[in-house]
Amino acid sequence: KDILDNIELRSESVQDILTEPPHWMFRWGNTIILIILLLILAMSYIIKYPEFVPAPIVVTSQNPPEKIEARSSSKIEKIFIKDHQKVKKGDVMMVLQSTANYQDVLKLKKLVDSIASDQLLSFPVKEASHFKLGELQGDYNSFAKAFQDESLFTRLQPYAPENIATNLSISESKSRIATLRQQKNLEVAKAELSRKSYQRSQELFNQGVIAAVELETEKIKYLQAQQNLENLNISLSQLQESISNFNKTKSGTAINTEKDKITYSS
Repeated sequence: KDILDNIELRSESVQDILTEPPHWMFRWGNTIILIILLLILAMSYIIKYPEFVPAPIVVTSQNPPEKIEARSSSKIEKIFIKDHQKVKKGDVMMVLQSTANYQDVLKLKKLVDSIASDQLLSFPVKEASHFKLGELQGDYNSFAKAFQDESLFTRLQPYAPENIATNLSISESKSRIATLRQQKNLEVAKAELSRKSYQRSQELFNQGVIAAVELETEKIKYLQAQQNLENLNISLSQLQESISNFNKTKSGTAINTEKDKITYSS
């Protein structure tokens, strides 16, 4: 028995473990973890996490509404729309007090919108002459004057007589040129005959058949034929220059006509 008591059955490290009790963390750790898990479950059941959080918001659009401010400080004379009524571009919402009769202004706007740009000559100036337009009266009077000037210009065509006269002059000049060209052909033939007659007379004079007086007479005829031909060439040149000037005048008249049209139409 003494021998058995003296036998060391375990190592020193094992003896340390067996002789010392484990730390409380190891003894109560599982219990503490279990309690913590139970507390978390209990708190998750008691404490509710809100799925919806109420908060104030402002709803807007890509093109938010804008404030409309009048350009003048006049009082409102008439309102054409109701509260929360939808409006579109071009709608008349209200009328401010002014010296103009708003009904006349709306009538004038309706007349202007109903007439196409290519039918402007059909604008009823007489119908709109009695409108009370207030501040717009000066602009409308300028428009009415320009409209009447254009109508008068279109009806009277002040450049038409000048165009007619120019065209008539060009036609007469061309007719005279045609006549002179025919006459020139005759004068060329006469000049050629005079030249041949003068050459024959010169040969006869050299042979002593005719006198010097006869040779000089033939020479004078030849020179007169040359002079007549030269005069015809000068006349033709002058007529052609006249036609060129008439065409320039015609072009200038056309340019002035277009300028006046642009002036009246603007």
